[in-house]
Amino acid sequence: MLNAGSAISLALLTLFTGLGLVLAPPKCQLPSFLRWCFFLCIVTSAFSLLPANWFGELPKWRRSLVADWGIPLPDSLSPQPALSLGGLLTFATAGWWFILILGSRMNESSRRLTLRGITLGIYLIAALALAQKFGWLNLHWPLGSTPNSTDLGPFSNRNHFSSLCAIGCVLGAGMAHDAFGQKSRTFLLYAAGILIPFTGIVINSSRAGLLLFFVGLTLWLTTGSVRRGFFRKLAVTASLVFGAASILIVFGGGSGARLAEVGFDQETLGGRWPIFCQSFALASQAPLTGIGLGNFNSVFALTHTLPISTARFVHPESDWLWCWIELGLVGLLPLALALLWLLFVSFPSSDSHKQRRHHVHDRRLRTVACIGLLLAVLHGLVDVPLHRFGFSAIVLVLAACAIPGRKLKTDSHLASRLAYRAIGLCLLALGSTQVMALRDQPLFTNESSTSIRKTQIQALVSSGKHFEALQACNRALHFTPLDWSLYFQRGFLKLQLRKPSADALDDFNRARALEPKNINLCQEEAAFWLKFEPSMAIVPWRSLLERTNNAAFFGSMLHLARPHPTLAINVQKLATTPAMLATILSTTQPGPDWAIALKALLDLDPNLSKIDLEQRKQVLSLWQGRGDRDQLVTLLESHPEWHTDSWPLLAEEYARKTEFEKAWHLQRKFAYASSPQEVSSDALFENLERNFALKPTDARLGVDLYFAQKKRGLLDAASRTLDRLQALPDPPSFLNLEKAALFAERKDFRRAYETMKGALAAKPK
Repeated sequence: MLNAGSAISLALLTLFTGLGLVLAPPKCQLPSFLRWCFFLCIVTSAFSLLPANWFGELPKWRRSLVADWGIPLPDSLSPQPALSLGGLLTFATAGWWFILILGSRMNESSRRLTLRGITLGIYLIAALALAQKFGWLNLHWPLGSTPNSTDLGPFSNRNHFSSLCAIGCVLGAGMAHDAFGQKSRTFLLYAAGILIPFTGIVINSSRAGLLLFFVGLTLWLTTGSVRRGFFRKLAVTASLVFGAASILIVFGGGSGARLAEVGFDQETLGGRWPIFCQSFALASQAPLTGIGLGNFNSVFALTHTLPISTARFVHPESDWLWCWIELGLVGLLPLALALLWLLFVSFPSSDSHKQRRHHVHDRRLRTVACIGLLLAVLHGLVDVPLHRFGFSAIVLVLAACAIPGRKLKTDSHLASRLAYRAIGLCLLALGSTQVMALRDQPLFTNESSTSIRKTQIQALVSSGKHFEALQACNRALHFTPLDWSLYFQRGFLKLQLRKPSADALDDFNRARALEPKNINLCQEEAAFWLKFEPSMAIVPWRSLLERTNNAAFFGSMLHLARPHPTLAINVQKLATTPAMLATILSTTQPGPDWAIALKALLDLDPNLSKIDLEQRKQVLSLWQGRGDRDQLVTLLESHPEWHTDSWPLLAEEYARKTEFEKAWHLQRKFAYASSPQEVSSDALFENLERNFALKPTDARLGVDLYFAQKKRGLLDAASRTLDRLQALPDPPSFLNLEKAALFAERKDFRRAYETMKGALAAKPK
């Protein structure tokens, strides 16, 4: 339920809010400023349901989807008004939840009870997460993703769990101090319990959690909540201990290591900066009115220019930026003003000194609640925890706990209580529709109901009910016409039902238009076409190559198209880069087609400078076996910088043309390593001959003699000495190279080349 990413979570929270408004309507009126802010937020959120022509010209991407791809979009400002309406209802439910908690007019004891309950709840959640981490139980956390070595907690985003743990640590410190002031021994429970969420932050490898922990603890220590005495000493000591532990983490790995990665370049904040820039660009397209709640996911894919082709972005990495993009400034402004008002009235208190002393405990409770609220808001600048209803519900309770009672003095009158009850009944009805969604009958559209519809469709496909699945796709697209996956599914179903290929292609075209960067769907579409109508696979493959020029994908296309001759020819026509043409050469048999492909490559890249080293070596090797070898020699001779890697090929061509001297000189330059030489004087030459004659198995003596003979120009004698040395068991490896060099000095370049070639072939790789 905390994750609030499923229909049951939202349904239960909606039902609880509605039931609370019916049974216990707010006892006091909402402060007029908050009331107006809430009203403006709801009204401005509904702007996206108004006709789009009231707000000026439609954006280019929207006109293109309708005119070029035949995607039916409504006339409202929001391209998916059903989704925006669902978001509006969810947003309003969160607001009424806040009003319900705030309207209970908390006194000191109820505020204390609420904050203690939240603190213990966070301790429990952190303890359960750690228990799963250590394998003591399995709660299938995190929800919505596959667990791995770095994930911890119920949220699909580990940073959200770390943020909750940081809030829990600050609340734990505040509750421990409060219990100590009340002379309750439970302060030990709250103080010791801080270790549980702090451990969760550390193990979760979240730098955001550590930063929020330090900020929260520092704010708590500096707001005057802990002034003197034993508890102040205890708090400062504990802070030093936590700080020392964190320093060890920083230098030892884990979340500290991630914290140390923060810089001021494009990688700042974990690579979020490019996403922020693209999100600002999207917000600037409709800065006042926004694009409508729930539309970021689909619209951002149509507008961003990030070089990402295997993933999609579902949020802009910031709660506040997300609100601006979807609500516009007219919706963001009252929300921001309400937050500023909350922070202003919460701390520091403006009461007199006497009143502060009288309400000191209540003020401390409100302060720690306000710090928890502030931490969530700060995290919302660089992440999206507040877009999770479960997380935001807790934060709204903290906000209600932070508001002083003097701001809630006006009692609600009978008409207000009746209105609250009427709204509660509406929320109960709304919650009931969400419960019906649990039975696969979603009556309104939001993220969870969309997921349910897709699950329904997949279940029908799995059971072979393709016609029913097609109808379900049509109904789902009525609510979310920008959902590419539904068009993709519908195209597949049309192929299964043997409908005209053109109809299926239209839907696949729409899917690709809605996901202009994604290459995965192009590959999946091509796989479907290969099963049903292979010639049509060329369409998604062409789109894939427009999105990425990776020659590896092109090679895969050539391989898959090989059983289909017509398709294979069309795939080869898609080659637009030297790397792709080089791939064609590796898959084409010798003959006219291979020569044509080589000519195309040389026309596009005469110096083979636009392909990497391995591809160039492969092309030259293929050329030697399949193409004009004289032309190859000419090219190699004109590029001496290639000889470091391609000299064996050129040497072989020289040898083929009996130009062994040229072949040997290449070998000598790139493969011959000088051998250790023993410089022998004339006085010792006879001794060298005698010593080797007396000890013919001593290779060292033979080597000395060989170099002495070579130095004197006694090449025949040196050759005989080499033969004797090579006859020894385990002779030195450089002897073959020396023998080749000896042949060269005697002008026998053919034998020099062949000897060196054999020596290099026998040399260990």
